[in-house]
Amino acid sequence: MLKKRLLTLSAFLLALTVALSAGSYQKARANERGSFTLSLPSCHEQTVLLDVAGQGLPKQLLQPDQVQISGSFNNTGTQPIPLQIRLIGFPEGTRLNASESIFDKTTGQLTQPLAPKTKFSCKLLITLPSHARDHYRMVEAAIDVYRSDTHTKLTSIPVYIVNSEIPDAHPISKPETKDGHNH
Repeated sequence: MLKKRLLTLSAFLLALTVALSAGSYQKARANERGSFTLSLPSCHEQTVLLDVAGQGLPKQLLQPDQVQISGSFNNTGTQPIPLQIRLIGFPEGTRLNASESIFDKTTGQLTQPLAPKTKFSCKLLITLPSHARDHYRMVEAAIDVYRSDTHTKLTSIPVYIVNSEIPDAHPISKPETKDGHNH
């Protein structure tokens, strides 16, 4: 009888530990992600700022040099918009992924124009250079958005990945939150 209670208690404590660890990992993963939403054709100015100092212990142990930026391009206009996305100044190995079949990873272009009242979502997967952890400004880069038919730049979204645990003479201030999105 005592053995059965101890076994039940052990199973309960193990389940509780796993649940708490999973919650802690989810919180840590939230601090590794940045996001932006770009409404086209208006293209309001945006900045993405990620601070890796807020990452929790599970994230620091499992994927300390991996961060992610989720992006959404919304065509709020009445005309289709042909798009190309160019990554400027990101570390080697940075990948831009999208589940939509209309995206060509090689060229960064949508293979068909973004229809009115639709959106295109993508994820930028960034591997931080090992030496970058010693600097406040780990990455200073940009996501440039072009009309692919005319090669006209629509906007540039500055991206800063920082480590606020490292002192800096000119820290980057957190951009304002717009429309409930943390950019």
